Amino acid sequence: MVALTESICWKVVAKGVDSSGIGLVIYKKPVSSSCYETRKDNIPPMCDQNNGQNISWYTPLDSCLAPLPVDGMGNSYSWPAPWPKRLNSKPPHLSAERDAEEIFYEDTEHWSALVLDVYLEGLAINWSSVRNVMDMNAGYGG
Repeated sequence: MVALTESICWKVVAKGVDSSGIGLVIYKKPVSSSCYETRKDNIPPMCDQNNGQNISWYTPLDSCLAPLPVDGMGNSYSWPAPWPKRLNSKPPHLSAERDAEEIFYEDTEHWSALVLDVYLEGLAINWSSVRNVMDMNAGYGG
């Protein structure tokens, strides 16, 4: 496990063992691709960058590392906004694409209206009577 985590540039942040003898290790992922470029062995290799921003979606699983996103000047993007602000904020990589910000906000408005129309108003469900199925006090749905 140590060889794997070192090869994918993860750093150990904390280690511990509880009273039952079960160990825990917390890792930090890299925030830039510089570590990937300085590895002695290129194992696992870097993924082909032809898929761009969608490299994690709609592609078969492969044993390669996706490069961290960078802007046009080679600077790493910052992490996404925290929840719940992330729900309505545009992803950092959109700033490099023409009209992408406007399209993103139009798409967000479209889906917000659709959810409101269909799920909150269109189904005629009294949402105040819907209980969380994981509610331990529900007493078999009661």
